Amino acid sequence: MKTQYHAATSLDGFIATEDDSLDWLFALGHVDDTSYPEFIAGVGALAMGATTYEWVRRHADQVVAETGSPWPSTQPARIFSHRTLPPIPGADLRFVAATCGPCTPRWPPRRITTPPLRLVSARRISDGFAELRYEARTRDGARSA
Repeated sequence: MKTQYHAATSLDGFIATEDDSLDWLFALGHVDDTSYPEFIAGVGALAMGATTYEWVRRHADQVVAETGSPWPSTQPARIFSHRTLPPIPGADLRFVAATCGPCTPRWPPRRITTPPLRLVSARRISDGFAELRYEARTRDGARSA
């Protein structure tokens, strides 16, 4: 089994704005110009936090317009939250009252200094958007993308 982490972040490391919005990301380019469609096609299951899940629910009309469904993925998803969240009809969702940490024992430590990340590729998407792919070695020496 391979664990992959895929996230869009600003240069200062934030995924969302102060008001938990992801709108900044969509102004930088279209998802079809990135490797995300290829990435998600090879994913067996998703894990996400409650804030990202709630953002998808708040933007259900946009998600339906782009994907034809209120949930943008066909894969099962685990939503990590200590709160009770409403499900999205038709989506294969599992709500987990825990953090991701125990579910990912092979991930490298949060501050990766040893072993270092290795840049695998860099691609310009638009004037303000670049896609970087790194590989990290896990604690047992295996590669992780």
